[in-house]
This record gives sequence, C-alpha cells and structure tokens, in this order.
Amino acid sequence: KANTTDSRLSTDELPMKGQAQLAQDGNTIKGSSIRYQIGQQKLVADSSKNERVTTILQPNQIEN
Repeated sequence: KANTTDSRLSTDELPMKGQAQLAQDGNTIKGSSIRYQIGQQKLVADSSKNERVTTILQPNQIEN
C-alpha cells in the first residue's frame, strides 16, 4: 500500500510513494518510497529525512 502508485509496464517497475509498505508471508518493508522491479524481483526503499526504512523478516518455517 502507498499514498500513490504508478504501474510502469514498459519499464517492468512498480513505484510506490508516500508511506509505502510491502508485505508478503509475514515479511514487511516500509519507507517513504519503494520501487519494485518486477522482472528482477528487486526492490529499493528510500526514507525521508526524518524517518528510516523499516524491514521485518520472519524466519522460515520448516515443515516436517
């Protein structure tokens, strides 16, 4: 989620700005902006001057 998103299919990129947050399987990253490069499965998160990027990674669950 974010205040603004803009899907750029020609560049295979999803930029998110304004309190951007991505979550998957309990893992979360938050920042003032996140740029997700879909084809490379790579993301870049930036912070504003007075805040930090926050990343929460959950340990993998091993199934028996």
